[in-house]
Amino acid sequence: MILRKSLFFFFLVLFPAVSAFAGQDNGKDTPYFSRMPNYYVVESSKQEYDSHTFVIQDGEARVEGKKYVVEYAPMDENNPPSAVRIIRNYANAAVSKGGMVLYEEDGERTLTARMQSGGSEIWLEVVVATSGEYRVTIVAKEALRQEVKASDLLAALNNDGHVPLYINFDTSMANIKPEHQPLIDEIVALLQQNPDLRLRIEGHTDCMGEPAGNKVLSERRAKAVMNTLLQKGIAADRLEAVGCGQEKPVADNATDAGRAKNRRVELVKKPGGQP
Repeated sequence: MILRKSLFFFFLVLFPAVSAFAGQDNGKDTPYFSRMPNYYVVESSKQEYDSHTFVIQDGEARVEGKKYVVEYAPMDENNPPSAVRIIRNYANAAVSKGGMVLYEEDGERTLTARMQSGGSEIWLEVVVATSGEYRVTIVAKEALRQEVKASDLLAALNNDGHVPLYINFDTSMANIKPEHQPLIDEIVALLQQNPDLRLRIEGHTDCMGEPAGNKVLSERRAKAVMNTLLQKGIAADRLEAVGCGQEKPVADNATDAGRAKNRRVELVKKPGGQP
């Protein structure tokens, strides 16, 4: 199984040799979970928007949002706590916060849990190396919100001929979520303010799944955007919806962040009128 091999590789390469400054923090804990006693931070990072693939009981779940990654090492390298103790401590902490454990495997030294905090869905992953060092990955789930105005869209269309929109959909679905209504309203304003502008709405996916299925899904999503614009009074002869599937990536499909960029809807300026 590829997943199991990748975790084994993680044990070998994730944790660098402890430096001469062992015991000194090189970062800080996440806002959701503190560290194990007698541990220090080797490295930490925070990204305002990224994705991570979590192991769950029946497979995997890709979650997008604010992402924290913290790597810890024991102060006493000769007597670290067991992997079971680390995993169980984080599992108990998640449950005590009203969460639930979605995956726990002592043999692979990994844990996945999910909980609610401050109105956000929080996903937790803990992976423990054989030396007692461990990594915590947390994603506070949220949709990528694109804050643009009609004037921004017009400038991009005039300069580049197209503009990518990150309208997120549920997996394998084509329903536009309510949080994207402000973006839809700006597209409507763009078309109302520029009556000669005609647009092709392109749907794009990442490489996950079958190409044929991705083609159909991307077309459904493009049509969902077009139909929403039609319902708001935009004339049908000004719009066209097409599905490009996974054929036109703009980023590396080998990474979660790249796949997130490839899942998009693009507005493309059609010839036949100047805004």
